[in-house]
Amino acid sequence: MVRALTIPLCSVLALTPLGLADAPASATVTASSSLPATPSPVRGVDQPSTPIAQRPTHGRTASYLVNLRDTSRNTRLLGHRAVVRAGGRVVAAWPEIGVLVVQSTDARFLGRVRTARGVESAGATRTVPVRPTPTSARMVTSGSRGGRERGLWNLSMVRADQAHHVTRGSKAVRVAIVDSGVDPTHPDLKGALDPATSIGCTNGGRPVKGVGAWRATNNPHGTHVAGIVGAARNGVGVVGVAPGVRLSSIKVVDEQGMIYPEYALCGVMSAARSGARVANHSYFVDPFVFWCDDQPGQRAVKTSLQRAFAWSARRGMVNVAAAGNSGVDLTKKGVDSESPTDARARTRRINSGCTDLPTELKGVVSVSAVDRTREFAPYSNDGLGIVDVTAPGDEILSTVPGGRYAIESGTSMAAPHATGVLALLATRHPKATPTQLTGMLKRQARPLPCPRDTGCRRKGSVTSYYGHGLVDALAAVK
Repeated sequence: MVRALTIPLCSVLALTPLGLADAPASATVTASSSLPATPSPVRGVDQPSTPIAQRPTHGRTASYLVNLRDTSRNTRLLGHRAVVRAGGRVVAAWPEIGVLVVQSTDARFLGRVRTARGVESAGATRTVPVRPTPTSARMVTSGSRGGRERGLWNLSMVRADQAHHVTRGSKAVRVAIVDSGVDPTHPDLKGALDPATSIGCTNGGRPVKGVGAWRATNNPHGTHVAGIVGAARNGVGVVGVAPGVRLSSIKVVDEQGMIYPEYALCGVMSAARSGARVANHSYFVDPFVFWCDDQPGQRAVKTSLQRAFAWSARRGMVNVAAAGNSGVDLTKKGVDSESPTDARARTRRINSGCTDLPTELKGVVSVSAVDRTREFAPYSNDGLGIVDVTAPGDEILSTVPGGRYAIESGTSMAAPHATGVLALLATRHPKATPTQLTGMLKRQARPLPCPRDTGCRRKGSVTSYYGHGLVDALAAVK
């Protein structure tokens, strides 16, 4: 189960014939070495957030993100030298955004590197030492093809079944499934999956090619998400919202189920570098459910991810994220009792400068969940001005490894419905920028009214529960 974005409801089925159990978007990269502004610490807005210590142990490997002041060659050279002099080593470099992934066994590293020339900020990515990268578990390969293809209520709700009479999506449009890996042998997915653009990111945040780095192993989440986006219309199993597009597996979930910042950073950068048009992010970034601006280390990590997502938009990629399953209004944060996720969780005060990553990042499409009656899912996060659209997320049947199918619930399942609709939009409008595609998604969504006697808030036709409304695949292809 990926970090909190899937509700623990999973019924694996054999599917036999007898039953069913900040950047303006543009398509080109600018040559400028300037970077998005660093978020300012929150002062005088609300109470400070509670610090959570990330004390490194001398001799034990710790992981850090180091943000350089700009992306010029001279600053990059200064940054690399500063890391070495402070007692660290660069594990991965992202020169396009001026971010270094660093490991160090020196407990004094962070204090030293923060004062070095060329360095803007730096922060630890975990509260525990780096563990050796475990050997991936053996993947269960697909056996039977399952039963005949069945009508799915969630596809009908977003009118994808009707959209497929117009187009199922183009092979020229590729969607990155930034998740726990995808089963490359699943009969509903193998025709869509593109091994050449699939990447593994869980070895310290380094991008690694090869099926062993990006395939699904002990976690079915990514395969389930991939099926919602692009399972084939082949007469068996299930069908996705955009069954004609290509998919890339970008694995950012390690064998312990963690999505550390360096993994997510590698995921969004690798997807954008490979030319993906849409990327699905059904996760939150560990080890904090919320990353706070008034904590320097957490603020530095947030800066790194802001840079990465903004750069990916300039490359022409739309990012879609699950709103989260904590059942909270993201505009009224107060307490976080789930962090850190890699050690003993403790209750801490948070404030308006504490951000759920990546769903609250600027330019990311945030998706809440509804059930089959279009009722707002009680576990789904909401937020006026944060949630952009809504989609089916409750009891969704999709693909899982081993040629099988499962029912799962969560905003993790809602997000790929929006991703699939965006892939259809990209098919119909191949030259549209991410801003234009996102604008069309919102305008075409079918508004849903606030339920009575709830905490739902409204501004015009936009609500805190549903954003602009329910995504609409048929409107996307007309």
